[in-house]
Amino acid sequence: MMKWRKLSERIFFFLLLIGLFLGGWQLISHYFKQQIIEQQESYLTKKGQLLIHQLDINDLSSSTNQTVLTEFVHQSDERLTLLDPNGKILFDTTNHSLSGQRDSRPEIKAILDGGSLGTSLRVSETLKKELLYVALPIKKNGQLEAIARIAEPTSGFLPRTENFRRWVFFFF
Repeated sequence: MMKWRKLSERIFFFLLLIGLFLGGWQLISHYFKQQIIEQQESYLTKKGQLLIHQLDINDLSSSTNQTVLTEFVHQSDERLTLLDPNGKILFDTTNHSLSGQRDSRPEIKAILDGGSLGTSLRVSETLKKELLYVALPIKKNGQLEAIARIAEPTSGFLPRTENFRRWVFFFF
């Protein structure tokens, strides 16, 4: 009877340790993934702000702006979309014929609701890939003139979190 009790206590503590290890591993992995996403959001935000300073705000649909947008993402997996103040697509670097409203997208909604930044991590309905989106308002005299949205596939930066997860798992 005593042997059974000691064995059951050891099994209980062993399972408790395994549970704590796996829970801690998941917590650390989740935190690291969030840090990577925030770092990428910050990078895309700075890149978007740099882009906005290169655009001609007086003629948003100009071929000059389209060239600036296309050259800005040349040789990268990033996607840029220029939208009017109502969320209608003016130009998209991935699909030049793309049109329609994007006012229901979370990152665009945030700008239309008066925010200075809109972000979203979701699957693109157009590209069918998971993308990190960052939207920034383009203002003139305090009025919203347009919205610049920059997106990057998560496949370009999230695999680092998987490597970290494996490293943490084997280290501990």
